[in-house]
Amino acid sequence: MLESEDELASILGHEIAHVDQRHSIGRLQYELKSRKLGLGGLYRLGSIGVHLFQAGYTKEQELEADREGLRLAVSAGYSPGGAIDAMKRLEKLSQPRGAPATSPVEEMARVPVQALQEYFRSHPPARERIAAFEDEIAANGWKTDAARRPMAIRAIFLADEAEESDRRGFYDKAIRRFEEAIAAEPKSARARRGLARARWHSGDAAGAATAAEEALRINPVNASLWGLLARALAVSDRASAPARYAAIDAALSKQVTQRTLWILQAHQAGLDLFVGRPQALENYRELLRTSMPPEDEAAARRAVAWWMYRAGKLEEAEKELNAAWQGYPQETRTQFELAWVLSDLGRQADAMRPQAQFQKEFMEGGEWMALEALISWRTDAKPTAMTAFQGSVRNDPVWLEPQWAANNYSPAAAKVLAELRTAELARRKQAALRDVHPVGAAKSN
Repeated sequence: MLESEDELASILGHEIAHVDQRHSIGRLQYELKSRKLGLGGLYRLGSIGVHLFQAGYTKEQELEADREGLRLAVSAGYSPGGAIDAMKRLEKLSQPRGAPATSPVEEMARVPVQALQEYFRSHPPARERIAAFEDEIAANGWKTDAARRPMAIRAIFLADEAEESDRRGFYDKAIRRFEEAIAAEPKSARARRGLARARWHSGDAAGAATAAEEALRINPVNASLWGLLARALAVSDRASAPARYAAIDAALSKQVTQRTLWILQAHQAGLDLFVGRPQALENYRELLRTSMPPEDEAAARRAVAWWMYRAGKLEEAEKELNAAWQGYPQETRTQFELAWVLSDLGRQADAMRPQAQFQKEFMEGGEWMALEALISWRTDAKPTAMTAFQGSVRNDPVWLEPQWAANNYSPAAAKVLAELRTAELARRKQAALRDVHPVGAAKSN
């Protein structure tokens, strides 16, 4: 919960001061004497320890530990303002929270707050302690405006919260938290990568492209991030996407592994195909003439096939995916992507055939259920389609984002997915109205 090392220093100083001032041993000695326990009684101190923790120190001892702890922190080079910052944070935490937690992260964050109830009962009010800190700082002529030392690990917790918000569909909140994490640790590849994905999920293609480029400048070997960059560039500015991608490629490609380089080059060829550049196909064939391991060749073929699918070149996409499957059948993703192409080609039975395998491999993101919804809708099995689409939304709220389907799938598939989204939103609206006006409920005048 802390934002600076200065805050942590004041708290650690406070606890050390309790030991230095013999508050702890004094309480223990008193308990031993009052219970007439000798050294053998040390083995029975488990319950006594709990009692001492719950009883707390006296008000005078707490304020003394505050003063001495502050001196320790300042003597170690920390800002005395950190003590006030920490106490204001504790004051805020001690206040009742009426609103329910909005995410598992917030729920977990409240666990230590609930555990601090005894702390708040056994310590002087935070406002009184802040006033005492201010008096001590003034008496010693200390400056509270000294720069705080950022808490280096704070970025980790902010990124945790951001990722959870992203999974739950709270994209604006996720973006804010990722940005806070980056401010705390500018070189956090995890936070920058997460920001690119959250912006892409929210429909902000231009922002996703910028964030992906910044993330790649920190960690250029991430192949999936190169794919996200290419997609985001194609959506945000289709005409200039190949040139901008090539410029980023030229700046960073010397830092990547050979495997990432092949994927990077495949996306470059795919972008060229997507915008209709005449040399695109020949450049791609040149890439395939490279001596690549079967796994990497299959990945390159899948990457280009996706661009063919997005451009409506369905027969070419089917051919590339079949070649990828024959060359490396261990990769289930190939068949899954082929099913999207086959559905666009009108071959719904062929697209549906490996659904059981898709369910196992791709259930987490809900993509296989979106595919099932697409196929069922196209075969006029509307109730089945709606049930499947609802499942995809439960697994990942991104399927309700207006731009998600258009930014990631073929125009034909995006049209059907948009119809499913509209139908789902209408169903939710009807359900909300039923909750407000239940059937059979008395109507008021």
